[in-house]
Amino acid sequence: MIPKIGIIKTENFDPLNYSEVVRGAFEDVELTGIEYKKLFAFDTYIDTYPFDYVFDTEEEFQNWINNEQYPPLYKYFLIPLDLVPNIAHYAGFVYQTFPELIFDVVLESQTITVEGVDVIVPSNQIKLIPCNCTHWSEEGLMLLEAVIENWNTAVPNKTINFPIKFESFDLFKSFRDEQIQV
Repeated sequence: MIPKIGIIKTENFDPLNYSEVVRGAFEDVELTGIEYKKLFAFDTYIDTYPFDYVFDTEEEFQNWINNEQYPPLYKYFLIPLDLVPNIAHYAGFVYQTFPELIFDVVLESQTITVEGVDVIVPSNQIKLIPCNCTHWSEEGLMLLEAVIENWNTAVPNKTINFPIKFESFDLFKSFRDEQIQV
């Protein structure tokens, strides 16, 4: 078990979302006029409950306070939709999935002629589901890399050689928008 620090805005804090073991352990923290609840606890408690920010060390937490920099609330990543049933036991790393944002990345296209007009159509694509996590952890990143490596080995004609990790929703959305075929 590894100690971590979880931070949640006071306005989002519902004590009933937390076990009695940790409810009384929250401390009040204020930063640039915003009130937060801070919990210093083992990772099993931090990873199990909802937090706006998670820090692996006190140093990371202090840097956040001292620099008044707010990291993105979540980190985003992509996995092939076909793999979802095979990695369900890793759901602890995934905070949310976004089935409404599933999209295809076109790996190859070909030109076909329809009534004398050349049309470019996708001939090889991967359907991806976006997911997010509260923060990148070493274990989570190793898992994600293993999933992609496994996919690339199992399905070599659909190799993932494009970005799959994004530091913010905006960066993910920009990548997705580039991929959407009109």
